[in-house]
Amino acid sequence: MANRNASFILTEPNFPPDVLEIMDALIESGYEAYVIGGAPRDLLRLKTPKDYDIFTDASGEQIVNMCVKRDGWSTSVIGDEDRQAKLLTIIVNGIEVSSYRANGDRTEIGGTLESHCATADFTINAMAMDRSGQVFDFHNGVRDLGASGVIHFGCDPLDKVIIKAVGKAEDRIAEDPLRILRAVRFMAKYNAEMDTELKVAISKVKIMNVKTSRVGAELEKIFAYENGFEALWKTGVLFMEEVIPEFTPQIDMSKEDGGKYHNETPMEHNNQVFKTAWRNTDNIEELMKAVLHDIGKGKALTYKEDGAHFYNHEHIGSMMIPEIMGKWNYFPKKMINRISICVRYHIFGLNSQPRKHKIIALFRELELNDIDIDDFIFLYYCDYQGNLKSPRMKYHDYLRSPEDTGKLFGPKLRKMYYEFKAEGIPFHTKDLNVNGNDLLIEGLSGPQVGKALEDILDAVISGAKPNDKVILREYIRKKAVKWLNE
Repeated sequence: MANRNASFILTEPNFPPDVLEIMDALIESGYEAYVIGGAPRDLLRLKTPKDYDIFTDASGEQIVNMCVKRDGWSTSVIGDEDRQAKLLTIIVNGIEVSSYRANGDRTEIGGTLESHCATADFTINAMAMDRSGQVFDFHNGVRDLGASGVIHFGCDPLDKVIIKAVGKAEDRIAEDPLRILRAVRFMAKYNAEMDTELKVAISKVKIMNVKTSRVGAELEKIFAYENGFEALWKTGVLFMEEVIPEFTPQIDMSKEDGGKYHNETPMEHNNQVFKTAWRNTDNIEELMKAVLHDIGKGKALTYKEDGAHFYNHEHIGSMMIPEIMGKWNYFPKKMINRISICVRYHIFGLNSQPRKHKIIALFRELELNDIDIDDFIFLYYCDYQGNLKSPRMKYHDYLRSPEDTGKLFGPKLRKMYYEFKAEGIPFHTKDLNVNGNDLLIEGLSGPQVGKALEDILDAVISGAKPNDKVILREYIRKKAVKWLNE
């Protein structure tokens, strides 16, 4: 291969054997082979890459022909019209092998290693590495990658990772506006700063106009990092049309607007709730509950003599969530529904003691929608810790908190759930001590049976009738005529 004036040599790149085998095959066939993008970035920060992307001057057809000549090698093509219009990527034995790109919007192949690296989104992703560990850095990616993990290579890195576009930032964003979210993701991943030119370019974009499912997928990746929500918020990307513009009314709310029960602004509260969730789980459903739990506050804000109030914000937010998450065409509908329900009830019992039948009705709704009680209570905990007036505590300590500790209704609610279960209190018609046969005897049939069982369950949950077989059979006899005539 041609000498590329390598920046330095990473003496032990430790490429996996299957990666080296493909690189060697390309080189033996007269082609170039470099690992570019995420793997060099991770290796330079002394991290083990999740995957390795190989790039070459061979065309897709040439890559396939090379593989056909080798026993046991498998190939498949990936790509879709939204991302790439030509045969650019071949999966070889599970490894992505791509032709050099000639432009940033992935519609033309060809060129050289240097011209290919110029099509990358950010400088930290524009570094290449050959099989011996030589690093080729045409855009100062090593410098922008920061001091941690690279300073011992004799470079002169900055103190902090900088997310900087390759070439003109506006051009890189125009090629693929999803790079706006990718920039935020790398900010969150590395606790990085964003280059001023890139900030300005992003601020000029009002609508990304990209496939909505790509937005949803990128948001899930962003929320995999503790600073994910904060990075979206502080860059302003959170408020873009394709993201969650419903947060916009909360931007300028002050600490006083947070309400008398809080010592932080609503946006600071949202951020703290998300971070609390992130420190305890990597489940995207629980993280999305944390992100959206107070989304209704913007619409609910009212002022009285004693300050700001957010009456019914939990119900307002719950109704907003299906539209917010549905527009991404990414998250399952059942997940969206569960998140909506948990948000609707996330302050249940905090300001007044609910009656027993209301508590049972809540438990019933949770079970009907496959919401685990511990997942539900977890949002209580995150919301509690997101309040800077609350004492700091671990989740397991929160669950063991005294039942009568003011805002700590979550542990009490969880305890009641398991007590009710042990007592045999019915949450569903199947838990009743009567069934459809008892109604058939009285002449009911079809939909009448289901409706009658629901009425019986309501009577038991409300406390009007005990879940006793004899008493409920007598109740059925008295109500049968009414149900038959409905």
